[in-house]
Amino acid sequence: METIVEYTDQKPPANDYPHRLISPLASGSCCFSGMEEIGSSHEDERWVFQYKRCRECGFVVRVILRVIPNLELAKELRTVLAKSMVRGMSP
Repeated sequence: METIVEYTDQKPPANDYPHRLISPLASGSCCFSGMEEIGSSHEDERWVFQYKRCRECGFVVRVILRVIPNLELAKELRTVLAKSMVRGMSP
């Protein structure tokens, strides 16, 4: 999963969303209540995520909002389960 976040303590925190976010390596005590959403949600492979950034120290985290279902796998699983149910009901 690619990211626009650069984690470093060698540069000051920066918000150049949607191109780049520079974040300290570690969160601070301010991050517990100081996080704000940056931009809108994005999809990457099977995940919907959004960036959050601390208003005080600039620490950034990617928050997974939900997983995107694998429809082919779900269809295959339903087929397998249906077949096993039919076999289980046979005398």
